[in-house]
Amino acid sequence: MLAALGEALSGRGGAFVPVPDDAAQARRVLAAAQPDEPLESDCAVVLPTSGSTGEPKAVLLTAGALRASATATHDRLGGPGQWLLAMPPYLVAGLQVLTRSLVAGTSPVVAEGNFAAAVAGMTGERRYTALVPTQLKRLLDTDAVALRQFDAVLVGGAAVPPALLSAAEAAGVRVVRTYGMTETGGGCVYDGLPLDGVSVDIVDDRVVIGGPGRAATVVTASGCATAKVKVAEPGQALADDVARVEAVRSALGPGGRIRVDANGAWDVSGAVRALRELARFGLEYAEQPCATVEELALVRRRVDVPVAADESIRRASDPYRVRELDAADIAVLKVQPLGGVWACLEIAERIGLPVVVSSALETSVGMAAGVALAAALPELPYACGLATVSMFEHDVAATPLLPVDGALPVVRVDPDPDLLAAAAADEGTTAAWRARLDRVRRLG
Repeated sequence: MLAALGEALSGRGGAFVPVPDDAAQARRVLAAAQPDEPLESDCAVVLPTSGSTGEPKAVLLTAGALRASATATHDRLGGPGQWLLAMPPYLVAGLQVLTRSLVAGTSPVVAEGNFAAAVAGMTGERRYTALVPTQLKRLLDTDAVALRQFDAVLVGGAAVPPALLSAAEAAGVRVVRTYGMTETGGGCVYDGLPLDGVSVDIVDDRVVIGGPGRAATVVTASGCATAKVKVAEPGQALADDVARVEAVRSALGPGGRIRVDANGAWDVSGAVRALRELARFGLEYAEQPCATVEELALVRRRVDVPVAADESIRRASDPYRVRELDAADIAVLKVQPLGGVWACLEIAERIGLPVVVSSALETSVGMAAGVALAAALPELPYACGLATVSMFEHDVAATPLLPVDGALPVVRVDPDPDLLAAAAADEGTTAAWRARLDRVRRLG
């Protein structure tokens, strides 16, 4: 398996599915992995999830995402080292032990039965392993001396009880708690701190993870040949943007198209510096690199990356100022903020720029309006940004409007009454939106 993984990571070999020795488990893994389905060019491993939150599903892990995760782990732990494999390699934690070994250029040691003997056979100057809490508890009782030989023992897969952490500390074992999942290529938060290039937010009591590995996985799973990468996120540096765009480029391959969106967060000098750095990944365009139309015009004259205007059109009192100042190469139109399909068609006709139809995060009902706009335009030189329904936990349509092989059908979408009722806002929110709608109606 190590050889197959090495070939997949280098691009010389095809993707593969790690399969357990147990026949029943193997059938379950292969059923989830769907090995006969076509894969993206940079997919290295098809790894089913554990199924702990439902039926296991296949996750496509790209070579770029796996390498990025391994490198970030070594950077956090203090440098590359030799790894001990103590978990099955068909689980993401075990797979990453092998990946980190290949990235570090070291030979992994497999713990088969006698843990202490396996540790004694390690020759690396720095030594690491990965365990689950139950393994740590057992080994503290039987092989604490061997555990002390590691520069770090990664422990994940479940919460580590405080008493177990205290016992490990008392035994002189350096435990690093990890949080992650198959979709993130394993652990991406170590001792509560995200790895370099990884962002973690708490949204409505849910942990939302972003970063190069996650970005590449989302792109690979989408089936689309064009991806928009958010950049200039709060608390992140240009190096984070570079890592994320590089991972997406690796996932899409040389034929895919990448656009970046800064949501107006850069100033002129920051935008010029960032876009010159990111241009090496072959950007299709940069969306709203700065906040004002005047700044867009300045940036456009100093970089070779085409500039797209979004907020400068939909939030401006004069959407045509972009045209007058020659501030953009592309106009991004969103149906709902701009007042509907007909309003967008009028802007598209008058603004004199190529148009990209995008979404403002709508359910399938709203997304159908974006598709209708796209279908009504005389030409679409760029892919639409309408593949965002999957970002919702729930939809109001029984059949969500999701892309298939990178395309959306032109259909009318009617909300399902039960799903609509389940998504109903509370009384205060409903009243606020009704008042806003009344104000809009009064404006004519």
